[in-house]
Amino acid sequence: MDMGIGIGMTLGVLEQRLKEAERHIVDGKKHVEQQRLVMERLVGGGHKTHEARRLLHLLEDLLVLHMQNRDRIRAEMRRRFNTVFK
Repeated sequence: MDMGIGIGMTLGVLEQRLKEAERHIVDGKKHVEQQRLVMERLVGGGHKTHEARRLLHLLEDLLVLHMQNRDRIRAEMRRRFNTVFK
């Protein structure tokens, strides 16, 4: 998660933080998809889904936080180093 963006961070450190954030996003998307599949199986089997649904919402919220962290890092890289992203 966000470890803070310090004033003295170099471009290399920010690039590393960005890679970590992007990896967390990829992993988070996989976790959300896996939990959706769990939900489908539970619903299809007529099981209760309260806890599974709660976990899905937590995973979705965490994914949003990872994306916000990535966006903060990118903004800081643009501001400090005029970095351009695709």
